[in-house]
Amino acid sequence: NAVDLNRFIIRELPGGELNIAIVGRYSGPKGKVLIWYLREVFSKVDEKVKPFNLLIVGRQVDEIVREVENVSSCFRACRLKQLGFVDDIEKIYKNTAIVIGAGRVAVEAILSGRCVLALGERGFLGLVKRENLYDMERSSFGDCLFEDEFNVDFAVNETIFAIENYMDIINHKRKLVEKVKELHDAEIIEAQINDVYRRLLHKRGQQS
Repeated sequence: NAVDLNRFIIRELPGGELNIAIVGRYSGPKGKVLIWYLREVFSKVDEKVKPFNLLIVGRQVDEIVREVENVSSCFRACRLKQLGFVDDIEKIYKNTAIVIGAGRVAVEAILSGRCVLALGERGFLGLVKRENLYDMERSSFGDCLFEDEFNVDFAVNETIFAIENYMDIINHKRKLVEKVKELHDAEIIEAQINDVYRRLLHKRGQQS
């Protein structure tokens, strides 16, 4: 999918407290995935890291809101805030070091220069890197997988690694950002589509 490259650009990360955002829609299966991640993963991460803010961003579902409150009531390091739907998502990315999500969210956050953990409807795929970008894109960052991937130990370790190393990860994202730009640049995508049409028309012309 094409993304507005002028809207999502690398911005300097503000100082202060560490903000982590889980961004997406929370109706249906994704709501269950969010609860799984908080209950099975963040409950363990919370015991091993320094304090941080966890922002839940997306249109709220009453049942999920209540479950999130229940699950997070025992957190120690994690200060959780449910923000609901946000119009200015660029501001969330600007003030957040680590973004957790799938699909378009992952793409936008990468283009914004943030550390991204892929968590989609079908599983947790971990830290998005240049080396695994092809597989991440093919699965829409966890939304489309042949088999579910909900490995708790892997998710805990990847999340802790991101929290402990986010500045280094962010400072070495240039190649990843450039590759994602190539894959989601509207002009490049349009040119590729036009090229396909030209080849089809040329082939039909030869057959007639």
